[in-house]
Amino acid sequence: MQILNAQLPAVNDSEPPIWGETTANIGCGRNLGWWNGAEIWGEPFDPRDPRLRIEVTITAANSKKSKRWTAYGIRLGVLMQALICHRKRRQKDGPALVLGEIAPDQEHEDDAGRRLNKHVRVLYGCALDLDDDVFGDELRDLIAASGLLAVAYSTHSHLQPGKGERWRLVVFFLVPFDIETEGGLWLARLKWRSICDGLAAKLGVTLDPSRRDLAGAFYFPAYAPGAPHKSYVFGGDLWDWRKALEAFEDPRASRTTREPRDGAQWAPDGSYGGGGSRSLTEVGRALGRWSRDYATGFQVADAICDYARERVRSEDGPKIEIECPFDDGHSNPGDPTDRGCAAWNSGDADAPIFIVSCRHAHCQGKTPQDFLGRMLELQWLPASVLTDPAYNPETH
Repeated sequence: MQILNAQLPAVNDSEPPIWGETTANIGCGRNLGWWNGAEIWGEPFDPRDPRLRIEVTITAANSKKSKRWTAYGIRLGVLMQALICHRKRRQKDGPALVLGEIAPDQEHEDDAGRRLNKHVRVLYGCALDLDDDVFGDELRDLIAASGLLAVAYSTHSHLQPGKGERWRLVVFFLVPFDIETEGGLWLARLKWRSICDGLAAKLGVTLDPSRRDLAGAFYFPAYAPGAPHKSYVFGGDLWDWRKALEAFEDPRASRTTREPRDGAQWAPDGSYGGGGSRSLTEVGRALGRWSRDYATGFQVADAICDYARERVRSEDGPKIEIECPFDDGHSNPGDPTDRGCAAWNSGDADAPIFIVSCRHAHCQGKTPQDFLGRMLELQWLPASVLTDPAYNPETH
């Protein structure tokens, strides 16, 4: 991608440093100034710093909507330069990246090249959107005081009509966040949320829930014609994200066996509900046999976020509010502000199985299997999610 064709200044090191090796930031005696058009804040920043030669992998595409994402090996300094260099672009959508490696899906051809959480292998940094924070001296001082090596840049929406200041902050890791090393996809996703929350708390900023996705993508710097734009470099240390997990506990360690509550039971079709309720729809009843084997571990919210993110209307911890798959039967069909339907992964709600429910009268009595079956029928989700280990960690 042409946007990555920045060049690093010459360095004296013959070899890049090893991941995890603490390398002090080199202060070459210069005052805080500029680097390739970006204003330098925080500790002294030297473009000859050997840490900028660390090899990382990013995954990029020409649009966030693309289904053809490609991994690129790149040095950290080149990446930082790409993240402080704005390009003029009329439309917001354009070249985007994930701060890590996404591997092609070898088992499901239709998923090859897609940006899915289950495809993420390793992450090298974390990005935060500062949409509700004015990027004035106070916030710059706060980020500088954190002592972290980072870049910040105004986004395409910055100071556009009806909008205030819009910034993106990117922090780079001392050691990579490896999905397998951190316990596999299910546990790594929980840890990643804690890492993102921890970084936002450290900086005292508001976290956009979409930034808690492993495969969360963001745009390279761009500005609308005639719009103001600016970028910053913060000298400091690579962030040791492991400190954000010091109080993290695997929820499975304290989880008790999930048994049906009093008055609730499995129905003959495999659905679950109070008083022996059973699925009302044919597509729900068709999931009966599957439910007995998989429903107690199915990660429905994760599957929705991967394959139908455009249906997600808000995220609040483990709960996601979504467009109801039976929306056409509501009294207000097509209302994008409707928050009546929600989903939880198995284990994240007070039930022995995954949960999808809707408060609309039209949906009363429908079981989670009814909602899931309708999502499959509408092709929001592929049938492969039903047995994919990425969404069924307890059955593999």
